[in-house]
Amino acid sequence: MKKIKTLFIQLATPLAPDEISQFRAAVIEATDREHNIFHNHRSDNTYYYRYPLIQYKSVNRQAALFCLEEGTDLIHHFLGKQEISLRIGKRQEALSVDRVNLQQVLLQTWSSDIEYRLFDWQALNQKNYAQWQKLEKESLSKQVAFLEKILTGNILSACKGMGFRVEERLTVKIRKLGRVSWRSFKGQSIRTFNIDFSVNLSLPEYIGLGKGASMGFGVLRTARKPKAKQSPDILATELSNSKT
Repeated sequence: MKKIKTLFIQLATPLAPDEISQFRAAVIEATDREHNIFHNHRSDNTYYYRYPLIQYKSVNRQAALFCLEEGTDLIHHFLGKQEISLRIGKRQEALSVDRVNLQQVLLQTWSSDIEYRLFDWQALNQKNYAQWQKLEKESLSKQVAFLEKILTGNILSACKGMGFRVEERLTVKIRKLGRVSWRSFKGQSIRTFNIDFSVNLSLPEYIGLGKGASMGFGVLRTARKPKAKQSPDILATELSNSKT
């Protein structure tokens, strides 16, 4: 069990999903690249291969930032600057905060499952795509089992990045394979999945899972939490929820 601090910030700035990379670049430039947590780049142009503590998203077609642990403190410092202007593509946008939600979230395994929805999840990569193509010619159950294995790995990787070691076995079950679509990622068209799944683990709302987690892929939303009688613990304690 571990409690982590999360911060969700929704801006008044309109943002389409295919503009997230431009939004990310605009924020990075506005920070003068003063801390690598905003971008995970080293000074020698290589990368830090770690879970992103600042994630850039489009929620209801508005720009949003989701921050974890150290990222919450850094984003507070950034937002404390006066008159921030972001250049997103060819347009200039004054930064205006619409909604802020700061929470302490409990990472913990449970005796019952929690139901989630996952949007624009990048499950496939160059290594496993060929295997997926073979499974498409076979049964749906084999495809689901294949995706469940990948999702389990993505969840464990995110937990490790948040400093939480999962001691118990995770039971990941995909309950619904929804829309499959194609989105642009680093100049390539990639397949993404919308799924409903359950797992015996509490995770933060809006966290990103899988490849592209820092850029609006694999966004997690809670569909149903465990009933109160199953555990006295609170999944998330809201510290503030203000609109400015």
